[in-house]
Amino acid sequence: MNEQAVPSHNWRDLRYQSFYKIVDQIVLELQNMPPPNNSVLRRKLGGENLINLSYCVEKLMRDSLSVVLQRARIAPTPIAKSKQHYLADREDKRLSYKLFIKRAYEGMIELGYLYEVTKGYFDRSSSKGEPSQSRLSRYIATEKLIALFANDEQKAFAAILPPSAVPELILVKKKVETVNGTRRVRLPLTETSEVARMRANLEKINTVLRQNWYDINITDDEFVKLQEEMISEDNLAKGWLYNLDLGQMLLYRVFNDEELTTGGRFYGGWWQSIKKEYRSKLIVNGKRMIEYDYSNLHPTLLYQLEGLTPPQDSYTKIIEENFATTGIPLAELRSVIKIAFNAMINAKTSLKGPPRGMALKKHGISWKELSAAILRSHAPISGSFYSGRGLQLQRIDSDIAEKVMLKFADWGYPILPIHDSFLAHNGFENTLDKVMKDAYKSIMNHEIDIKALAVRKIYIPKETGPDEFGEKQSLLLDDILESLQELGHERRLDQFFERRKLGVFT
Repeated sequence: MNEQAVPSHNWRDLRYQSFYKIVDQIVLELQNMPPPNNSVLRRKLGGENLINLSYCVEKLMRDSLSVVLQRARIAPTPIAKSKQHYLADREDKRLSYKLFIKRAYEGMIELGYLYEVTKGYFDRSSSKGEPSQSRLSRYIATEKLIALFANDEQKAFAAILPPSAVPELILVKKKVETVNGTRRVRLPLTETSEVARMRANLEKINTVLRQNWYDINITDDEFVKLQEEMISEDNLAKGWLYNLDLGQMLLYRVFNDEELTTGGRFYGGWWQSIKKEYRSKLIVNGKRMIEYDYSNLHPTLLYQLEGLTPPQDSYTKIIEENFATTGIPLAELRSVIKIAFNAMINAKTSLKGPPRGMALKKHGISWKELSAAILRSHAPISGSFYSGRGLQLQRIDSDIAEKVMLKFADWGYPILPIHDSFLAHNGFENTLDKVMKDAYKSIMNHEIDIKALAVRKIYIPKETGPDEFGEKQSLLLDDILESLQELGHERRLDQFFERRKLGVFT
């Protein structure tokens, strides 16, 4: 290979050297492709354009290979091909339409590395408020691309691919109304000492995250089903472009205004996109996890910011005072009320109807009735509803989350955030509870209850003895039986550990 013809990667981790060699090989083939008639799209690239082309190829390979469990299990990957999707305010500026779609995507299809299984369709007839019939194109990695990797790598692609890149650690995005509806646009970020501090903290947190492996303790068949759910037509129609890529483990923060007073929550982790029922199956380095949640976080913040004592359970209070005789299951009704409560503090003006997806009719409750009940039961903080204050609370809860994750990062242990809840190795059951309480008190100077959402026994695959975090645990019978079966997450964990032994360098 002519090393001068492709960008030389500054490999920080020997695990990914073989992956980037294949990236360079494909980039070289793209560079040497004959141009189509009357086109300059395939002229030789250099400098920043060549680096960006390499990045585009890397992304296409990552997205298509990360969902390959085995040769017989190749899931399709959605891709947006319209020019509109790659406007100047796109989140990742390295993915331009000309380089990503016309040069890398179409070129890799022509070379036989990718295959488009479904062509997309843009519905120009849909009007505002009506469901769109638009569909994204879908593609798969071909046998030609898969065969470039070693046999053991082909059994655990997600673990041998480098973590998905995070374009920027701190983003500012704001919702704006356009002729085509509401969309989020990027706003400029002013570099300040606070931004530098937040970026440094994120780099420390991400360093720990990339040194560990997170997975789901489910069978390959269940994994395929989960992938299909995430890229379902319903989700894509809602604009949810979620590919279950286990390499998406690095976090970034998203603020909603240029002064950084609203938003600030952490995004980027694949575990944030899966359904809640899968969280009890999450594992870190092969060990089961626990999830702890701040109880009634935003209602508690609102009361304490006003110098008031919050109710024990702000959502149950609404049920007891307004809907006690409805006969609706408590858990189901509480979930609806929680969604409504948060929608009402996030909205800047009164909502004429419930949030999208909330089916109130089946409960026999109107939105007007529900909204009035929430305002009535929480009269002491009624001024916070329909004020947009919820976005300010997100800045507070994200700063609390930062403290929790930094504490564990200082110890060298990973912790997974889901806004106001956290997942950690089961051995940190008591520690996580204390760290969350201390972080809250350091920001608010008040106490708050912590709720354990899922507490599981440790699962140690293939061996007994000290676990990844130095704590001795014993295996239960069902864990022993389970460890005898070769599951997808075990193959991925083995590959991750094999490559981690190679070491890291800069």
